[in-house]
Amino acid sequence: MAKNNIERYLLLENKSRIELEAEVKSLKLNIKTLKKELTLAQKASSVDKIQNLSLEAKVRELEGKLDDLELERTYHDLDAVGGVIEEPAQINTSVIDDPKEIDSLRLELK
Repeated sequence: MAKNNIERYLLLENKSRIELEAEVKSLKLNIKTLKKELTLAQKASSVDKIQNLSLEAKVRELEGKLDDLELERTYHDLDAVGGVIEEPAQINTSVIDDPKEIDSLRLELK
């Protein structure tokens, strides 16, 4: 009877060890999968940040062009009514990159 108990105990221990090994293997696989997903998410996030920065730069560039066109239109409107004959002053492009300077220039035009 003691022999049967020992055999049962050893079988249960072996089964428990096999189950634990399977669980460990499963967890390692899950960790590996999650690490891959994390890497992909980080890469996508990095691409999104680069795209956002690129779009922000393009928006600023287009805002600068819009401001230039508005100034040119104002010049032509004033010239048409005889208000201005000279060419408008050139704007430093580094000023156009600063949103506060853009707002300041808009206020000066009003």
